[in-house]
Parts: sequence; C-alpha cells; structure tokens
Amino acid sequence: RQDNFYKSTFEEADLDNSGTMEAGELAEMLQKLGIEPMSHVLDEVIREVDDGNGELEFKEFKHLMDLLVVREGFTSSEYDSYVELFNHLDPKKTGEISDEDI
Repeated sequence: RQDNFYKSTFEEADLDNSGTMEAGELAEMLQKLGIEPMSHVLDEVIREVDDGNGELEFKEFKHLMDLLVVREGFTSSEYDSYVELFNHLDPKKTGEISDEDI
C-alpha cells in the first residue's frame, strides 16, 4: 500500500514525465504532503540516495521517503546521536526511559 502511494505521488510530482524527479519537483511534492524538512536535512538525504545524476528515480525517491519517515526529519548524525542517547538512558533495553533511568 505504501509503495502504491509512493508510486502515485512520484508520478504526480514528475511534471515533465521524465521518469525522474528534480529537486524542485521534490520540494513542491513534499509541501503538498505537509512535509517541510529543513533544507540541510533534505540536501543530506538527497545526497545519500542519489546515484549522482542530480535527479531521483523512483527507487531513490522511495528510499528518500523511508529515510525521512524513520529519521523524523533529522539528519543522519542527529538521528544517530538521539538513538545513542536514548540507548544510554535505557540501560535495561526496555524501549522506554523511566524517571529512575534519568
């Protein structure tokens, strides 16, 4: 279901029907979805998934969307720092941080 949503969203944003999405098309599409990542986060994620041609194919777009969802809008290093901090504060590995853990 998610793949179908990604595919239809990609096709809708691919205004020139090139089979790829340019940065401008991506930014416009994300705004329509109510997603407004900070520009440095978006730039980093694009660099991570792009094969170097400066445009996103569907596979790269899907990977980008997955990263934005998982990282909740943070850069890779920010996300890793938060996970590391959480794990430090959750020594029993319960998936929760209690008052006594802090």
